[in-house]
This record gives sequence, C-alpha cells and structure tokens, in this order.
Amino acid sequence: MKNLMIILVLLGLLVSCQNHETTKQSPLPVIFDTDMGNDIDDALALAMLNNYMSESKLNLLGVVSSKKNIYSVEYIDILDTWYHHPGIPIGMTTKNRGPQDPGYTKKVAEMSDGGKKIFKRTLKENANITDAVPLYRKLLSKAKDTSVVIICVGFSTNLSGLLQSGADQFSQLDGKDLVRKKVKYLSMMACNFDGSIQFREFNVVNDCDAARDVFDNWPTQIIVSPFEVGMQVKYPASSILHDFNEVKYHPLAEAYKSYMKMPYDRPCRDPTAVLYVMEKDSNYFSMSGPGIVKIDTACASRFVPDREGNCRYLRLDSIQAKSVVKRLVEVVTMDK
Repeated sequence: MKNLMIILVLLGLLVSCQNHETTKQSPLPVIFDTDMGNDIDDALALAMLNNYMSESKLNLLGVVSSKKNIYSVEYIDILDTWYHHPGIPIGMTTKNRGPQDPGYTKKVAEMSDGGKKIFKRTLKENANITDAVPLYRKLLSKAKDTSVVIICVGFSTNLSGLLQSGADQFSQLDGKDLVRKKVKYLSMMACNFDGSIQFREFNVVNDCDAARDVFDNWPTQIIVSPFEVGMQVKYPASSILHDFNEVKYHPLAEAYKSYMKMPYDRPCRDPTAVLYVMEKDSNYFSMSGPGIVKIDTACASRFVPDREGNCRYLRLDSIQAKSVVKRLVEVVTMDK
C-alpha cells in the first residue's frame, strides 16, 4: 500500500510538470519592418524588440528596411549585434521611397576610436543585402500557420510588395494567400485619425499607393497605432543622459544624440506598436471598434467604423500615456 502511494505521488508530480511545460508560452515569432534612419523612435523600437528577445518573450525572425540605404541595414545589424543577437536576417527594399539621407545611422556606423570602428557588426563590408520581399516570403514559409506577428513602423512598401508577390522557391502560394496562412496579425504605426490635426501621416504619404494597397487588401487583422497616440508618448532625454553611462559608447544613445541637439524628449510613435504586441493584456491602451481604413488621393487617412472590418486602432488617455512612457523606459533600458 505504501509503495502504491509513492507511485501515485510520483505520477502526480510528473503530470504537474508536464502541464507546466505545456502552459509555458513559446516566444512570439515577429518580423520587424522599419524605415530605420528617418526618426530615432525606430531605434528605440528595435532596442525594445531585442530586450524582449533576451527575455525569451519573442523570436525576432528578421528585420526588413523600407528605407533604401545601406546605412539603415548597417545600423540594424549593429544594434542586433550589440544586444547579443547577431545574424538576424535583414532585408532592404529595392524601391526608393521617402527621404534618402541616412541620418544618424551613418554617423553611428562610422564612429571610430583610434582609427577603428567602435561598434561591432555581423554583416561583412559590401555584403549583398537580401531583398525585403523574398526575405519575407522565406521567413513566412518556414513559420507555423497563423503564428507570425508583423510589426511595421515604416512605409508600407515591403508589405505591399509581399501582397503582390507570386509563387517562388519558398512557397507555391501568392503573397496574399501566404500572409493569410502564416500571419496572426499586423501591428502598424500609420495614419492620423484625429480630425483636429490637419496632418498627412509620414509613413502613409511617403508611399501612399502601398499604404492604400495594404489597407484595402491585407487578409488578416490590422492593429493601427496612429500618429496622435505616439505624440502623447515622449521618450525622455534624461534616460538617454543617465541610463546608458555604464559604457563609453552605446549605439542607441549615440544615435539619439546624433538625431537632434540634446536634450530633447522625442515622441515614441513606433515603440507603441511594439508595446501593444508584447504587452497587449496590460491595459496600456484602449481600442477602437472594428472598421476599415481609407487612404484618399491626397494621402490623408480616415477610419470608417464597420463591424465586418479587419482594422482597429489604439487609443490613449493622459493617465495611460504616463504609464506607457514609464514602461517604455523600463523596456528600452532593460539590457543596456
């Protein structure tokens, strides 16, 4: 009888361990689409993704740039390497869209001390950079069905190219069907839905046709973090000045300092799209009802409520904004 009781206890422990393992969440597969170099908040967003990856909360499958500039790719590689994630696949658009000035990405990439470049990188000099759309198709084809979250904080150029792509060596599905099969949802920083702000949002206006194509044809859910949300959330200069002093040079801090004359608090439009994905159950944001997004011929964006629509957008009040700023600083400085 005693032996039987021991066996039952051991079996109970085994089942308990198995249940614990099955309930443990796997890292979320993410593809990050950015116009790195046009604004500093792209760099903040990529730092966040790397920190979440260090905590095993996500698997950054790849990063694609909608800015056709080699320094955009080089800086992405520098940041990934700095955060101990070298070799993450990187792609770049083949189309010229938006500003072509490399901005802070070139300044940081070319920083040297004693004639030697300061920041390590994984990509070899003059390496052939993979086109963004084939990289998208390769990464998605290998992923489990309905598992991947795409976070796009730049132009819609690569997303539209993916939708319009045809069957290739990676998948017999066309782009739209490949997205439908593999993508869980799309988190976008785009648009301006605040009618009191007469502003055509930067990411939309720099490739208006692509943005219209994505909002008209994307086959899964889209969560939009609009311009007015990010404008309420400003990353504090005090963090850059005081939280990165453990090293002489930090690629994120140096980029922030190079982007504008310090000190300045910069709106965090792009990091909100990341924070929603990674901490969507934390009530940092409110959410609109379902609808569709229309992009007119002047590249202005409009949200139209529709119960059958696949789009929703984030909202933020002043109390939530303070909580978001606090959390962003925590995540950005998590692994300095």
